[in-house]
Amino acid sequence: MFLAESDSRPYSIAVGDFNRDGNLDLAVASGCCPGAGLTILLGRGDGTFEPGVYYAAGDQPYSVVAADFNHDGNLDLAVANSLSPYLTILLGNGDGTFRAGPQAPALEQPAVFVTEGDFNGDGIPDLATVGSNIISVFLGNGDGTFQNALLSHHSPSG
Repeated sequence: MFLAESDSRPYSIAVGDFNRDGNLDLAVASGCCPGAGLTILLGRGDGTFEPGVYYAAGDQPYSVVAADFNHDGNLDLAVANSLSPYLTILLGNGDGTFRAGPQAPALEQPAVFVTEGDFNGDGIPDLATVGSNIISVFLGNGDGTFQNALLSHHSPSG
């Protein structure tokens, strides 16, 4: 069990083996701690976790997803920040630690959710985000960077 601080407001969890030890780990996006809105909890393999290690994301991190964005065999993280007009990309080092990616893809408006998929069928992970009325798709370049957003504006049908 992980006891979140009373003001941390955890919103989203991504699961993966961030330190390649065969145990599942957690990345938790939360509204806590300016400058440290992402917590990494390394799994012990018995259902418990090591104490959290904090990483900076944008303002009000809300959603996190894990995938190998730079094809180095280590899981990386993408974070949607509900008050920042960019995504935070953290590249995995393979030992459970992360470093800032080479790019913070720009959004037309802050996003609250991010997901990963191969949207153009090229074998490279891409990202999709949703803001208040815009869905953005970022095609991956395979090196941890992404192309400019392809936008889809949503308007309610009446």
